[in-house]
Amino acid sequence: MYKTATIKAYMTALMVMVSYIIFFNISALAEDEIQQIFQDTKKAVFFIYYRIGEDEYPNSNLHTDSFKEHIKELQKGDYNVISAIDAIDSLKLGKNLKQHSVVITFEGGYKSSLKNAIPILLEAKLPFTIFITPERIDRNSSYYMSWKEIKKLSKNRLVTIGALPFSYTHIIYLPKEEQMRSWTRSIARFKEELGFAPKIFAWPYGEYTKASLEIVKNYEFKAGFGQHSGVAYMGSNFMTLPRFSMTDEYGDLDRFKLAATSFPLPVSSEQPEYILVKKQDIAKISFQIPEILEEKKRIACFMSDIGKLNIEFIGDSLVNLNIDSSFLNKRLRMNCTIPVFSYQYEKEKGKQYWRWYGRLFIIDDIVE
Repeated sequence: MYKTATIKAYMTALMVMVSYIIFFNISALAEDEIQQIFQDTKKAVFFIYYRIGEDEYPNSNLHTDSFKEHIKELQKGDYNVISAIDAIDSLKLGKNLKQHSVVITFEGGYKSSLKNAIPILLEAKLPFTIFITPERIDRNSSYYMSWKEIKKLSKNRLVTIGALPFSYTHIIYLPKEEQMRSWTRSIARFKEELGFAPKIFAWPYGEYTKASLEIVKNYEFKAGFGQHSGVAYMGSNFMTLPRFSMTDEYGDLDRFKLAATSFPLPVSSEQPEYILVKKQDIAKISFQIPEILEEKKRIACFMSDIGKLNIEFIGDSLVNLNIDSSFLNKRLRMNCTIPVFSYQYEKEKGKQYWRWYGRLFIIDDIVE
């Protein structure tokens, strides 16, 4: 009797152990199914919104109904909405983040975002960041938030306040001394009005140069953000993190879901290295991608003014893009994508995710 009970207990424990092992392996397989490179579990997607519900500004506005669709998708889908600070800290430390980790940011301190978007996020208890330009707030204009409103928001644990230079201008064209003065003045206003200096910042219009990057090193920022598309990951340049812009033209629900579920496309040896370039420098763009990526030969690159670009591989990982620069505008956006899975997997599983890499270029010798 005792032996029988012991055997039954042993068998029960064994079955529990086997079940645990099977579950563990299935979970591991599900993770490995996506993970090809270590950055795949150490990444986050940042979104940027500007005006919400100001339909007279289509280039920087998103319809309120579209914004509501985005938030509903985040609430019902398999997403992990986190604060910008938590995302940055985790990425810097190399911690794994849940798949489809998403960060919401607003740019410019527009009153329309306070009226039409922020109440939705607060009700949903979703964290977000607002990047503020002090000079706009000092105007006491009906277009922008007030310091009183920003101070109230800053006390909410869901809200992170981020800095912009004192004025929202093309700062890269200013002399070094004026750039430093703009950042110093901005931080001083935050301390005066809110009692603290923001830990993160954003580049106006997403523009930065080698010189401007050196300037912001003088301030105690954890990270800075551009306006080029892409996925932030461990190993990114934390002073120029990418964000997907959501506007009426590029903010429909399908694009939102595509961006929110995107994976990193890590690159190195980028040429040209910086945003501000001469016209002849844009004729040839190159970058290195990891050889380990199984679907790397399916890369596709597109550029504004041109469309799809011709791609030349040098070896297994160096990508060359030869561009006819004769008729390019001053401001150019380039985006490159690679499918995460093979054709066969996509067909069998019905899943399609993308790796994403984006650049912004400004041709310095074109006069507007």
